Amino acid sequence: MTTINLALAGGGLKSYAQIGVLYELEKQNIQINAVSGTSMGSCIAALVALDLDAKTIEKEMLEMEAFFQENRIFYKPSLKILPFTDDKIEGGYIDGLIIEQKLEALFAKYGATSIQDVKKPLAITAVDLTTGDLVVFVSDKKHYKSVDKKHKVDSDITLAKAVRASSSIPFVFSHVTYKDYTLVDGGVRLNVPLPLLKGYSNHKTLAVTTKKEIEPLEKTNLFSLALQVYNINSNEFDLYIAKEADFHMNIPLGRLQFSVGKGKEIIEKSKAYVKENNYIEAINKNASLLDKLF
Repeated sequence: MTTINLALAGGGLKSYAQIGVLYELEKQNIQINAVSGTSMGSCIAALVALDLDAKTIEKEMLEMEAFFQENRIFYKPSLKILPFTDDKIEGGYIDGLIIEQKLEALFAKYGATSIQDVKKPLAITAVDLTTGDLVVFVSDKKHYKSVDKKHKVDSDITLAKAVRASSSIPFVFSHVTYKDYTLVDGGVRLNVPLPLLKGYSNHKTLAVTTKKEIEPLEKTNLFSLALQVYNINSNEFDLYIAKEADFHMNIPLGRLQFSVGKGKEIIEKSKAYVKENNYIEAINKNASLLDKLF
C-alpha cells in the first residue's frame, strides 16, 4: 500500500480540482499520512485531515459554494467597510467572519472545533501582515518539526479560524486578528505548502496545483487587478516549489478563482484530466511525474 503526504495549493474555486485528485487516490488505494493546505486548499486539507472520503468532501464543498452563491458573497461589499460602523472591517470588502461561522458549523458536524481535533497531521499557512512572517497552524505542535526557524508555529487556534485566516485574500477578505498577528492569505508567502510536510514525516510527497499561463487582463476594476497581481506573483514561484515534490500534479485551469457556480464542473474536469494522464497510477508504480508537468 502506497502512503503519501499531500500538499494542496491555494487557488480559490480552482482548488475544487483537488477533489478530483482525492477520488483517484482512493480508487488507487493510496493513503494520505499528512496534509498541508493554503487558502481554499486549506479548507479541503482540513476535511482530508478529518478523514472524510472524497464523496463527502465534494458534498460539503459544493454546499459551501451554494452558500457563497445564495449570499452573493463575492458580489456585494459588507456594510462593515463604512467608516461610521462600530465593528468596521479592514483589509477587504468581504467580512470574513461570515465564512468563519460557516466553517465552524461544517467542522462541528465532524467533531472538530480546535485544529487539534483532526485525525491526520495537518498544517495550514497564513501570513502576518505586521512582520511578513509565515504563520503555520498545525494539529500537533509536539510532533511537528519546523522546517524554518523564522516560521511562527501555533496549534491553539480553532480549525475554522485557521482556514479563514489562510483564505483571507488581501483587498478581498477582511484580515484576521489573532493573538498579536494580523493574518492574511498564506498564498502571499507560500501558496504551495509543500515544505511544511517535511515537518511531519519523510513519506513521499504529492503537490497539487492548478496553474496556467497568465491570461490578458480584461477588466481594470480593483477586484480584477488584485487577482491579476496575485496570479503574476504566485505562478512561477508555485511551480518552482512544486518541483521539489516527489510527485507534482498540475491541473491547468484559467481565471476561475471566483467563478462561483462552476465547482461541480471543475471537479469533473479534474477527474477526467487525472484519469487521462494516468498520474495516480504512476504514483502507485513509484514513477516520476516531474516530466509530465505540461
